[in-house]
Amino acid sequence: REWNRTLLEHFSMAAIKNNISRIVHVIFLIAFGIELIVYLCVSPNNRYLILSYYVLFAMLLIVIQNSVAEFSKYINIGANSLTLENAAYVDSLTELNNRTALNRDMDELEKSSNKNSSIAIIQMDLNFLKRTNDMLGHVAGDRLLKNAADAIHTGFEEYGECYRFGGDEFIVILINHVKEKYNLGISAMEKACEKINATLPLLEHVSIAYGIAYYEPESDTSLWRVQERADAAMYEHKRMMKEKHASNNNYKDDRI
Repeated sequence: REWNRTLLEHFSMAAIKNNISRIVHVIFLIAFGIELIVYLCVSPNNRYLILSYYVLFAMLLIVIQNSVAEFSKYINIGANSLTLENAAYVDSLTELNNRTALNRDMDELEKSSNKNSSIAIIQMDLNFLKRTNDMLGHVAGDRLLKNAADAIHTGFEEYGECYRFGGDEFIVILINHVKEKYNLGISAMEKACEKINATLPLLEHVSIAYGIAYYEPESDTSLWRVQERADAAMYEHKRMMKEKHASNNNYKDDRI
């Protein structure tokens, strides 16, 4: 309660000071207007005797300076508000769009989609994250997540929107010419993974399972139904990758 009272007093005093400052500014501007009118009415020979104009001119400069400072403050407040709003939709670790942004964009797509819409959803899952966390620690696991996100973004930044769905899962949304964008994006992503892995030890290699599903306007009542099919396709791809790596993988992990 004492803390709340102190805050209220602080903001009340700040508000009073701001109001007084605005009132003083208005009075100065009105006075300057009156003095200017008087100045223009005085004969040119007597104008040098009127010293108040120099004082008033100095006051005007102060008013302008304070007004500019006040205006800059509001600009900074607006910029900070925009920064906070953007932060609400960005994952802090990977710098991809987060789950909140995904929910927002899915809702907007559902409202705007029609039977001629071409939409696809790619579900992705990072392999070996548990192994990396267990053997190297969570700092290494975070690096692995960040590297995977960078590879996904590199692959699809020209073709679609990328999101961190949660944990080690990612989603990419494609719109229009989705099959072509899917092939190009996957190829670019896998090349990015190879480039990243070339500089890292085996336990930090980026390996991503993925699956795609296409929006079917005749039967899909929600884009989340498409996401569910993409998730199933991703786990099928993960199963195939698990079988391929089984002979070379000595570490047991149910995810792969």
